[in-house]
Amino acid sequence: MKLRSFILPGTVLASAIGLLLAPIANVPLANAAPVTGSSAGPDAVTGQDALAKGPGLLNIASAKSGLSVDRLKNLLRGDNGLWIDRQGSPFFVEPSLTPQQKADSAAERPAPAAGSAAAPAPAPADAFALHSRPGSTKTIFLDFDGAVITGTAWNDSSHPSYDAKPFDTDGDPSSFSDSERKAIIESWQRVSEDYAVFDVDVTTADPGDAALNRSSASDNVYGSHVVITPTTDVRPGVGGVAYVGTFNSANNGQNQPAWVFSSNLSNVASNIAEAATHEVGHNLGLSHDGDSQRSYSRGQGIWAPIMGAAYGKPLSQWSNGDYKDANNREDDLSVIAGHGLSYIPANHGTSTASASVMAKGSSYNGTILSRTDVAYYKVVVSASGAYTFAATPPAVGANLDIKLSLLDANGTQLDSNNPVATKAASSTAAGIDAKLSGTLAPGTYYLTIDGVGQGDPQVDGYSDYGSIGSFTLAVS
Repeated sequence: MKLRSFILPGTVLASAIGLLLAPIANVPLANAAPVTGSSAGPDAVTGQDALAKGPGLLNIASAKSGLSVDRLKNLLRGDNGLWIDRQGSPFFVEPSLTPQQKADSAAERPAPAAGSAAAPAPAPADAFALHSRPGSTKTIFLDFDGAVITGTAWNDSSHPSYDAKPFDTDGDPSSFSDSERKAIIESWQRVSEDYAVFDVDVTTADPGDAALNRSSASDNVYGSHVVITPTTDVRPGVGGVAYVGTFNSANNGQNQPAWVFSSNLSNVASNIAEAATHEVGHNLGLSHDGDSQRSYSRGQGIWAPIMGAAYGKPLSQWSNGDYKDANNREDDLSVIAGHGLSYIPANHGTSTASASVMAKGSSYNGTILSRTDVAYYKVVVSASGAYTFAATPPAVGANLDIKLSLLDANGTQLDSNNPVATKAASSTAAGIDAKLSGTLAPGTYYLTIDGVGQGDPQVDGYSDYGSIGSFTLAVS
């Protein structure tokens, strides 16, 4: 268990409190609806109560979150999950699982840690030493082993400290069983894949406060701290809670951690991962993807938006609101990139001229970075023979739905494969891989990998917007 605190030094603290409270002094919060069990306010406000406080509070909330005043007004009118705390910082509160989601979770057995020949599954012993991109200056810390939280915006005189207990499924919080470790590994795999296109290290190893808390605008090393815990004192009865737009804010430590309440998510790894990615999404400036009926879209078909309620959906992706009845047209990827995360460099050729050369018996790992990104590979056949080309996304938590194509030396398509994506399990999709087999005559060929959608997003399908992420291409 780690002690986590964010305490501004002396005069800086006094000045900060003065700056925060002075404008709000003209916006009385005494009559605001209470936030039960949350030190983000007995005086935190939501909905019409927040709007009634006038422009002062909204201007502060806009400056703190990066959300425009108009956007805040619309959200406060339509999303009861958005609150504004006593210092003017917006935060989102997420519901726990619906009865149907609980039933789906009860039917889902913990998945074994799965990998591929290119990326074997981590061993249970390594559950607290996992890194998706070691060396990155940005970090998402998935904290499963407990933490004591003091001196943050979550704390107040009634709650000077929160003792967040470790993730626990067997009633023994003093140690981690193999089953618990496998759930931690699966959660990490899923969150890592959600952020695979960005230069950020998703880790279960404590990186220390300096790697997470941005001390000033010139500090280029920072991140998000996510506490995954059964302890719900901060906000009982919900799935998670997080501040908005704080990831790259100076002194962001005051608004950490984001919270994921595993006990309210049936302790299922896929649910924990969905919530963790979602809460970090709020830190990165994102609001909710809903529809005309609810603040949180539950998706359609096998698909759901990450910033909706994607629990139990085989395929969850970032969204730009192009699905049926969407109430939020926010471009998720652009917002994330505007809050401190940059894209990783392209790790594949992007044309026949720059195609990476592959030989029979080889494999290659790559990442599709956007809906317009297409990976090119070159295969030179010296003698006629049978070939198989297999493109597979990660076995756990894939966002990428693959179309694999074979081109001739002139770039003309000879064949392609794009299977129908279906539900393999409540949180696993089938048919998002692709394979081509046949006999090739001597010559030069090209393979392309493209992220695709399926069906009509305005009916029950999904577009290629969020069909991004990592893959392995093997030639045999």
